[in-house]
This record gives sequence, structure tokens and C-alpha cells, in this order.
Amino acid sequence: MANYVKFRRGTPEAFKALGTRVEQDTLYFIFDPEKSTADLYLGSKLISSGDNDLNNLPEMNLGDLKDVSLEDPISSSDVLVYNEQTKHWENRALEDLLETYNPTTSVKVDETSIESVNGQL
Repeated sequence: MANYVKFRRGTPEAFKALGTRVEQDTLYFIFDPEKSTADLYLGSKLISSGDNDLNNLPEMNLGDLKDVSLEDPISSSDVLVYNEQTKHWENRALEDLLETYNPTTSVKVDETSIESVNGQL
């Protein structure tokens, strides 16, 4: 599947335990609860390090990011998808994405689950 990055979160100890099993196409959010700090890695490369107190960060909305374009209304079942043409992340309904990959499968999506309507999922 193109145009996606996996995301994992964990502690510094868990990240170190991965050793050589760190996946280069994965974004790792490493949070140290004792220090209230976090580091962000893309694979094994540190791309952001924060010794800031995460409890005192200014409030920010996803739509404030310059490469995110959100269309109203936003649903609780929306997901972010990268649009290669616009070079922006856009919200899309999960139902639409599932139909794109298998138009013969009907699904019912609510805030807590995805279930098959016709037994195909």
C-alpha cells in the first residue's frame, strides 16, 4: 500500500528493546512519563526531540498544521489520507476508503467499531 506511514508509541525502554528491528517506514512516538518528555523518530532517525514539559504545551488544532486540509463536517469515523496531488493530508470517511478497496463489501461504521453488513469483512 503506497502513501502511508505506520505509527507506534511507547517508552524509551521499549524503543531501545527493538534494536535492529526498528522499521524505517514507521513513525515512533517515544514518551517518557517520568520526565514528561517525548521524542519522535522516523525509523531509527530522530526527527524531533522535546525536553519540554508536555503538560504545558499551547492548545493546537489539527487544522492549524499547514499541510492538513480538513473539510467540514468532520465525522468521528473520518481518517486522514495523504493526497499526493495537493501534498496535503485530508479527512475522508472511512466508509469511502473501504469502498475504494473492495466496492462489493458493505460496512457499517460507528464511533467504536467496524462491522460487516454482508459477511465479506
